[in-house]
Amino acid sequence: GRGGRGRAGALRGARLGRHAPGLVVACCPAGGGGRGGALLPRGVWDAGRGPAEGGPPADTGVGGEGDETRRILIDELMRTYSTPFDREDIFALSRTIDDIIDAADEAAREILTFRIRPPEVAEMTDVLLDGARHIRLAVGELLDHPTVAVEHAVRAKRCENRIDDLYHAAVDDLFDGSELTSELLKAREIYRHLKNSADCIDRTADEI
Repeated sequence: GRGGRGRAGALRGARLGRHAPGLVVACCPAGGGGRGGALLPRGVWDAGRGPAEGGPPADTGVGGEGDETRRILIDELMRTYSTPFDREDIFALSRTIDDIIDAADEAAREILTFRIRPPEVAEMTDVLLDGARHIRLAVGELLDHPTVAVEHAVRAKRCENRIDDLYHAAVDDLFDGSELTSELLKAREIYRHLKNSADCIDRTADEI
């Protein structure tokens, strides 16, 4: 009957909580180490390991993993009778989490393609990874411990503020009395994508 369908829908709706954190796992799996952890894939830190000249663009695989997880979540969302909280909120949260991954993936692709390692990237990705971990923990606590989720969201926003400071300092160092070169422009692009990823962490924390 209608009550049975509602109970079944609620059980399926509870499973949605497992998929949203999965988007964050794509860029910050449990146990990730420093120097950017898994946010930037293995090999990014090795100088001169970019794609061969004239070859296909660098493919980290991180963005695709996030996209696939989000497709699964949306499919579950469309087929679920009852959701743990508003469908629109779940959809918006999954979108901002996916944006975190896409922006970080762009930075990783450019590091591989440009074959450079700007000096501030390691610290920026460490802070970025910390922010992404707080988002992951916040999403995991949304249903059972919403106050804890908010605390993690606040910490994630602090990471975004730190990235903002690092970004402006790094760009200032790049152009402080130096001749404009292609290497400087490439480094700025990498910094910009990392900052964009941090901005997405801030928006995700606001959704939470």
